[in-house]
Amino acid sequence: METSFVPPRTNTDSMSQKPPHILVVITPYPTNRAVIQQAAAAARAYKADLSAVYVEKRHLGQLTSEAQKLLRENSRYATDLGASVQTMQGEDEAFLIAEFAKLCGAGHHVNIHPGHQIHEL
Repeated sequence: METSFVPPRTNTDSMSQKPPHILVVITPYPTNRAVIQQAAAAARAYKADLSAVYVEKRHLGQLTSEAQKLLRENSRYATDLGASVQTMQGEDEAFLIAEFAKLCGAGHHVNIHPGHQIHEL
């Protein structure tokens, strides 16, 4: 799978720039492995830190044993690729991910679609 990277536009004043940071969301789905792989490739290309987050929703109850297995595998894969992995609990997944992005310094949001070009949002 080939991916081309389009670096984000940056201010020429490098003193005001934070180091780049890529954030990927971990899910208990088989396709998440490709997303994690693409995020790690983007982190390498941008010389960025890589963080991964999983949001555990309490109201959904327990995951199936297969989903738990996939979640562990995806989390381990992210760690193996250099990500710092965190689990958050709450109901508002979008809010929690956005707050985590602010805390970890993920200033550029990258839209990742396996097999497609990566564009800054």
